[in-house]
Amino acid sequence: MTMNQFNSITRRNFLKLAFLSSVMPATGFYAARGNHATKLIEKIESSIIWPGRIKGKTWFHPRACMIPATGNPVTLMTCQSITGSDVFGQVYWSRSANNGKSWTQPQPIISLGRRQLSRNIEKGVCDVVPDFHSKSNSVLAIGHNVYYKDNVLTQPYENRFFMTTRAEDGFGYVSASDDGLLWEKKQQWCWDDGEPLTMSTTQQHWISHSQGLFLVYTRKSANNINVMRWRAPLYIAQVDTDKLFLIRETEQIVFPLIGDGINDPDHVARMGNFHSVNASRRETWITVGETLPLEDWKGNTLLGRIYWNQSNELVHF
Repeated sequence: MTMNQFNSITRRNFLKLAFLSSVMPATGFYAARGNHATKLIEKIESSIIWPGRIKGKTWFHPRACMIPATGNPVTLMTCQSITGSDVFGQVYWSRSANNGKSWTQPQPIISLGRRQLSRNIEKGVCDVVPDFHSKSNSVLAIGHNVYYKDNVLTQPYENRFFMTTRAEDGFGYVSASDDGLLWEKKQQWCWDDGEPLTMSTTQQHWISHSQGLFLVYTRKSANNINVMRWRAPLYIAQVDTDKLFLIRETEQIVFPLIGDGINDPDHVARMGNFHSVNASRRETWITVGETLPLEDWKGNTLLGRIYWNQSNELVHF
């Protein structure tokens, strides 16, 4: 159809054409061959795989894929339980070796179930679609994560992104984003009473726990006034993720200042470049190398272990 022909169609004719184009023959699909149509569907049959109306489990999202094999292909199907609108449980798998006539009892895929993130938040999966990947000779299960609060569909503690920034003006800054692309206006790191932290151009790092977010940092304090960039001691405090401030009462020292940071700061080991890693569900590590520039840059390499009293469900090993 040319643009002129399109422009000449009235709204009524357009709606008529649109309606006609949406109509399909109820008796089967037809293949167009010249000016004729050939019926493609010979017949339709249906059967029950697992009866569940009277007793048994209700299976949702039953989706199958074919796996090449000698003789009949093997069929693999994923499915999962459901107990409410968008309330999904464990993902299971079943197989058929006789062209769908009989199926094995569904078995759970352990890694595709519910996982506790916090006291009342769980993460699961849904909309799983299996497909055979010939190059790796394996079945790929593709789906997406879904989150529940008290077993009701919700948005995750993970839909928000946080960024901490060091600066040259005596402060550190924090910002948040809902998508990692558009960020809120940055604000100074402050205590929960509004008092800003005096910081310098040194690193800050996050520690993520399923029950809360923490910041590891250095700052000016009463005992390190003359230490270069206040790079000792090394602190940790919990972050209020709604208001983006540090909760003062949660502050603790990871590595203490050793020496005299007021009268003999040159002999205080500096700890400005450090790293944090979740080592297990119960333990997080902070590693740092001390430096003593006036002592030929000598210093200890330190490992700080944070032991959690609640399991960190963000860690999957």
